[in-house]
Amino acid sequence: MFPLSWRMSRSYRLPSDYVGQPYYIAWSGAPRPKGEGWNEATFHDDGVLKLGSYRNPVQIAQFALTQYALAYDGHHMARARFLAQADWLIEAQRLDGGYPYPIALPAYNAAPGWLSGMAQGEAASVLLRAYSLTQDPRYRDAGLRALAPLRRDVRDGGASFLRDGAVFFEEVAAQPECHILNGHLYAAFAVWEYVRFGLGDEDLAHLHANAVETLKRWLPAYDAGGWSCYDLAIDDAGRRHYAPLWYHHFHIAQLRIYALMTATPAFAAMAERWNEALERNDVRARVWRYNAKSLLRSLRRRVTHGSVVAFAPLPGATAPPVRT
Repeated sequence: MFPLSWRMSRSYRLPSDYVGQPYYIAWSGAPRPKGEGWNEATFHDDGVLKLGSYRNPVQIAQFALTQYALAYDGHHMARARFLAQADWLIEAQRLDGGYPYPIALPAYNAAPGWLSGMAQGEAASVLLRAYSLTQDPRYRDAGLRALAPLRRDVRDGGASFLRDGAVFFEEVAAQPECHILNGHLYAAFAVWEYVRFGLGDEDLAHLHANAVETLKRWLPAYDAGGWSCYDLAIDDAGRRHYAPLWYHHFHIAQLRIYALMTATPAFAAMAERWNEALERNDVRARVWRYNAKSLLRSLRRRVTHGSVVAFAPLPGATAPPVRT
């Protein structure tokens, strides 16, 4: 919450023009908050990552993508671990391709059974690479099923905001939608991959094109004077939801990647604005003040046994409709 080192440290790869390249974002197995905690995890009997009280498709997909990068570099054990996660992602799918979460998220009004566009997209990216590695069509077909919930609106049991031509992939598919930026981009990476490499149909290509136009229009709403916001929401005190430094780094890397994927200079420009903010003392001071207030509010809630902060959409933040 109170960083002393602000330097951009998130490792990432820029997209290449071939299917099956190692994933774009590099995660770490180090303990949180800087890593995903895999170094201390164990495995289920079927070789799937065991971390926490339930099998989390995002954690499993990110671990799989990390193992794929190692396998790509010739690590034999990593290949087996990667395929164990990919096989689970086939087995865990519902018939409609969804990966429902068994827990509630009160802060986002999500009851057990909610879907995540981030989980759907990252699972699809894993399955695409499993198909590239093995040429087994089971993985390709499961990857396309994983994208199916991104074609449906949250109101219809899907994982996207699809209204008036606007397309946004919701990391937490619950109402009211709060439009989490990093989750949208992970899902968008997968949709881009399936369209770019000829595995998606015309409707998927149209969905992605509208998602790009939507993000062009909405992206300025995520900028808080040079710092990125985690979502387009406010807390119970009416404050914007500043991204922690860890996620701010993710946002910069993701936008640089997506700018090349989509040939969109506006995404690269915002990434540079947010990167330059890391060196601005006025922005650093503002982030520290924000985090100090957040810490005090959290401590107060613990003492008073107050409720979890409930986020609400920022008034006017859901940008005007995107023209189709």
